[in-house]
Amino acid sequence: MGLMGGFYCGMKINTLDLAPNYAGSLTSFVNTTSTFAGIITPYLIGLLTPDSTLVQWRTAFWVCLAVLVSTNIIYCIWTEGEQQWWDDVRHLGYPPGWKHGPITKDDLTLTSTHPEYIELNKKLCAEIH
Repeated sequence: MGLMGGFYCGMKINTLDLAPNYAGSLTSFVNTTSTFAGIITPYLIGLLTPDSTLVQWRTAFWVCLAVLVSTNIIYCIWTEGEQQWWDDVRHLGYPPGWKHGPITKDDLTLTSTHPEYIELNKKLCAEIH
């Protein structure tokens, strides 16, 4: 429980960094996917410890440790904390090569072939890079 401080100020707050406008939805998605581990774990522990011997429980704890450490390493390598483009298209712009049309209502008046739209998109993409 003492290590939960690192958990809450790291991974739990990361959704606010990635998408402040959609932090609630993103947090619910993360919590939903992580709940599957809580659903699957009792079943897997039952498979690993059919006789509840010390050796079987030791194996189960080593498997849990391996999963926790490997997922933590993956998170530390690939995590990022910069706001994503889809969170604030007006400020961050569309990614280069975006061909799927406007996302916001304000952009609906412009089409992807309209010269003003193309210039605005280039300007916003240039600000990102």
